[in-house]
Amino acid sequence: LNAHKLVTMARRFHRVPDKTTCIMPIKLRGNNTLVKGGEVQVRTYATGCRAMKSEINFLEHVELIVSVQYPRRGSLSVYLTSPSGTRSTMLEERFKDSATSGLKSWAMTTVHCWGEHPLGIWIVSVKAREKEDEEEEDYTDFVGKVTSVMIRLHGTRTMPFHYRYGP
Repeated sequence: LNAHKLVTMARRFHRVPDKTTCIMPIKLRGNNTLVKGGEVQVRTYATGCRAMKSEINFLEHVELIVSVQYPRRGSLSVYLTSPSGTRSTMLEERFKDSATSGLKSWAMTTVHCWGEHPLGIWIVSVKAREKEDEEEEDYTDFVGKVTSVMIRLHGTRTMPFHYRYGP
């Protein structure tokens, strides 16, 4: 180990800017009823908390907190699309999850939009599987509802030093 080189490099080290968090509770409008084989899309415009102490211009990770009432939790899948068009699978269907409690303030995280600017339209999609299994003959309608959605953005206001030279 070259101690002299370590000290020299440490003196030139550029810190990452301070992390901030921008919380975006989303007011649900319209019909948020979720039926078997259906989808509910929630769209919101994000400012990235512009002109506030918690302003974000460079994303690091995004949390999606969602509540859905649905009679079979494993039938649900959740997706988040950023303003840049990056689509993240937040929750996949789970065939062995037959819980009837739905999703109660489930927090899901993605880093797929690392480095993106948060300004613009975010889309949350909640889908319910069409059939529970291949042998299913009873097409009894499962009905549920998306009851709350919140997006929590994590990132920095200023550009991290290493971004100056490209990816």
